Amino acid sequence: MNTKIARGCRAARAGRQFASAFLHPLGAVTGVVGALTVATAALAQSSELRMFLATYRCAVVERLELIYQHPAPRDRFLALALRNGPRGYVQCIFLEDNTKMLCEAESGYYADLPGRPRSFRVTPQGLAALARLGFSTEDWDGNHQLMMDIRGPDDFAAVADTILSALYDAYGARLGSHMHWTSPLAQQPNAASSRCTPIG
Repeated sequence: MNTKIARGCRAARAGRQFASAFLHPLGAVTGVVGALTVATAALAQSSELRMFLATYRCAVVERLELIYQHPAPRDRFLALALRNGPRGYVQCIFLEDNTKMLCEAESGYYADLPGRPRSFRVTPQGLAALARLGFSTEDWDGNHQLMMDIRGPDDFAAVADTILSALYDAYGARLGSHMHWTSPLAQQPNAASSRCTPIG
C-alpha cells in the first residue's frame, strides 16, 4: 500500500476513535441533565413546602396554644381538612396532661360504611411521605397514626410542621388551598388580634 495512503487510513481511524471517545459520554451527560432536572424539581418543591409551612405554621401554633391553655378536660383536639378539592385531613389530640399528642392522618377507613368498598386510600407516594414523618402506614383498622411527646409550647412549631407537611405531601395541600378547621376549644381567633395568616 502507498505509504501516504496508509498514513491517511491510520489518521482516519484515529479520527473516528477520537470522535467516538468524545461522543459516547453524551449518554452520561444526558443522565446528568436528567438528574439535575429531577434535583431542580425537588428543590422547587422543597421551596414551595417551606413557603407553605412559613405561611400557615403560625395559625396552627396559635390554635395549639389555645387548646393547651384551656382548662377543659375534653375535646382537646384540632382537625385540619382539605375541602372543595383533593380530600384529606390530619387531626391531633392532647393526651396525658398535655405530655403527649396523638395525630391521625386520614386513611379512608372511616369514609365508607362497614362492609362497603373503600372509596379512598392514600396514594403510595402519600404513604411514603407519611412514613417519613413517622406515621404508621397500615390502613386496615383505622387512620395512619403518630404519637409525639410534648414538653410544652416550644414543641408546637414542630407539631404544626408535621400536620402541614402531611397535608402537603400526602394529600396535595398547597398555598391557597381551601382548608377547614375543627376545634371546639380553639375557635377562630379574632382577625384583628391574630398575628397569623388565616386558614379556611
